[in-house]
Amino acid sequence: MEKEILGTFTISNNEQVNGSLKKAGEFIKLTCWSKNNFSFDGITDAIYGLDQQLNTLSLLDCSGDVRPAVRNNTKFFTSEISAHLLISGSKKVEPNDKFGFASIEVKNPKRLLTNADDLMENIVNDYLQEGNSILDFVNLKTIFSADTNLGKVSLVCNSFIERTSSELSLNLQSKLFVLFDFQESTVIDDVLHRVKEICQFLRFISGNEIYFENIVLKESEQSYEHVKVLSNNFVINENYNPLGLTRPLIDVEHPQFNEIMKSWFKDRERDKARYNFYYNFFQVQYNEARMISSASVFDILYGTRGKKTLDQVVEEKLKAVKKLVKEKFDTFEPIREELIRQISNVKRIAHKDRIEKRITLIDSQDDEIANVCKKIRDVLKYALSARNVFVHGTPSDIITTEDAYEYQSLFTNIFEFVYITSELVEAGWDMNSFAKNSWHHQIRQMQFNLANEIDEFLSAISTKKDSKQAHQS
Repeated sequence: MEKEILGTFTISNNEQVNGSLKKAGEFIKLTCWSKNNFSFDGITDAIYGLDQQLNTLSLLDCSGDVRPAVRNNTKFFTSEISAHLLISGSKKVEPNDKFGFASIEVKNPKRLLTNADDLMENIVNDYLQEGNSILDFVNLKTIFSADTNLGKVSLVCNSFIERTSSELSLNLQSKLFVLFDFQESTVIDDVLHRVKEICQFLRFISGNEIYFENIVLKESEQSYEHVKVLSNNFVINENYNPLGLTRPLIDVEHPQFNEIMKSWFKDRERDKARYNFYYNFFQVQYNEARMISSASVFDILYGTRGKKTLDQVVEEKLKAVKKLVKEKFDTFEPIREELIRQISNVKRIAHKDRIEKRITLIDSQDDEIANVCKKIRDVLKYALSARNVFVHGTPSDIITTEDAYEYQSLFTNIFEFVYITSELVEAGWDMNSFAKNSWHHQIRQMQFNLANEIDEFLSAISTKKDSKQAHQS
């Protein structure tokens, strides 16, 4: 959105409240004032107004308060209101309004495409070879289109000729858009959640430097009337690239990419695990909270499905033991619930085994990956012990608290690498089919660096252990 939008708003019984809209973190701040009182109960679903171009503004999910003030002996009323969504259009948008189509522009699109320059050159050449005039050049090329559980998702390149101030000078313009056809209309919150899921995935595989702007919503693709989402807290659109690793991990123009998209969004239960990963992966700093979170993603991934299948006789015995505990201990005794929990944990797959299942998905890709996976298995007990040190705050027999802090970035990279590569492979990605120059992507850097860093860690741990034993003897 613009740095500031001025407008006139209707708040409660006052239709002439002047206001200024600005972005403030994840929220939109409406600072407004009026000579006449505008009662406001602090929370409302929507506030509406008009900007200076007479576009209808809709602020959804609002909260704030009204305060009286005096200036130059004149009493007036002021308020600062926070909103989750700011929408502009020809009509009011209510929280329950439904939309079936959305589009969003990809900014810095060359970071998503492996051959952006060649793509544009080929589009123009194909156009001219058909005998067309460059002066009339307009092209809409679909790069991929996949039918997912979120709806039909397409990436299109819109190219056109722009005449400059000089009549002899022409400028070729291209914009990249993600289009969403949801097949059936859905409420705006759900629309934006789905858009966010797609954008996060594309942002991850691109190398973290692309961002997204100009979300347009319509009832259907054929609808002429539309509204624009000027600001929201659903889609990540910050433009930053902390590591300088910007080349795509996967070629979105590869024929197999459609199938990867379909598989990636097939299981909606994995949204929480992926959101947890994206949130950490896009950060610059390593810390104990990030390491705990990156390890916990494997528990989130499996959820209640991560349980062992036990022999029927053993199942019956467990039920009998649980029943006995419930009978022998009163409900107010704390140990009763602890014993029941411990009995239930017998069926729970251990954290290490959950991670091992993910390693198994990737270690057969090629010899290089198998070598990295072998080293990860060698260091996994240290990584999990460090995680437990941070969670429980107690010393470990396997790793010292000092080493847990010193090597937390290594352990975090191990958890994140295993998680995301196993997810991609499970979705149909061949780790041998990296995109051109993909070694610039952070995940590829992890792959190259982990083997050496693990060797250095194990060597350092071994040296410390030998030194400690020598000192004790």
